[in-house]
Formats: sequence, structure tokens, C-alpha cells
Amino acid sequence: MDGLRVLIGEDDPVEAEGFRLILEGMGYSVVGLAHDGRDAVAKVESLAPTLVFLDIRMPRLDGIEATREIMACCPVPIILVTGHSEPDLIEKAIAAGVMGYLMKPLDHMDLRPTIAVALARFADLMTLRKDVRTIKEALAQRRDLERAKGILASRMRLGENEAHRRLQQLAQRERCTLAEAAGRVIVQDKFYADLERLT
Repeated sequence: MDGLRVLIGEDDPVEAEGFRLILEGMGYSVVGLAHDGRDAVAKVESLAPTLVFLDIRMPRLDGIEATREIMACCPVPIILVTGHSEPDLIEKAIAAGVMGYLMKPLDHMDLRPTIAVALARFADLMTLRKDVRTIKEALAQRRDLERAKGILASRMRLGENEAHRRLQQLAQRERCTLAEAAGRVIVQDKFYADLERLT
């Protein structure tokens, strides 16, 4: 948790300053204070903090909506700080992407474990997103490969194995991946298909 760059979103300037002093006293670097939700989103984009604390009740954009926007544009672990503990608010906060929840008045003893859990949950979320992205990319490449083989089989009257071998040869000759070779075949097929439609 060393080297954390913290942004505090709190509409009460006195509470924001008090929270800043607490965090800096614990050894964290507070890179900015935001006094409304819209300002918090903008400062996350400009200051690139590694941890964000947001009050749930803020003007212009509440903490939950600000969390949604932040997680969509530049994901970062977010901990909500609030005096409200209604179950529906907690559910909405979790759905928005909040990684931790602290009740006011703040108990110093709760801060470090809450931060540790939020950072761990965020790391797990980023790993999961990367895995999903990798799977989607692999499926898309597989579809392109099968499509390219089908194009070669049809245009050159080749069997599936021979079409696959030709793609491998193209990838070797062009010094590119098999997926890139498949993409080139698909692009060329579209080019010729468009020409054929003009005749």
C-alpha cells in the first residue's frame, strides 16, 4: 500500500481537510480534494490517483454515479465514505463498482484494513476483466481464422487442411501472426467481392 496517490471526494471542506490530515498522517499522499461528484470524476482523469474516497452524498453527481463514471473511463479502487447505511444504497454502490465502504464518523482502526481489501478486490476485478478480454479476443481470432480458411477453400478449391497450410505459409512469408494473415485474407476477399459486384 506504499506510494498510494489518494483523491478525496467530500463536499464538506472541513471534513475533507480532516480526512486529508488523517490519511497523510498514515503516510498516504493526498493528490487532490474534490468538493462535488463532477469535480471528482474530472480530477480522477487529470490526477490519476491510485485510490479514491468518495462521499455518497455530493452535489452535481452523487458518489454512486461518480463511481459509475470513473469505473467506465479510468477504473481505480473506490471507497465510499458515508453516514448512510441503507441496504439499497450499499447494493447500488456495489453494483456501481465500489470496492469498500466506510461509515462516518471515521474510525482510524478501520482505514488500513478497508484500504487493503479495496485494493485486493480491485486487483481481482482487473485480472478478471483482462481474462474476459483475452477470451473474447481469442474467440474473435478463431472466427477470423475459420472464415479465412473458408474463403481460401472456396476461391482456390482447397480442402480445409490445405487452406490452413496456405494461411501458415502466408503468415511465415509476411512475418505476421496467423490471426493477422487471416485478417489480410478477409480484407482481400472483401475487396474482390466488391469488384465483382461492380461487373
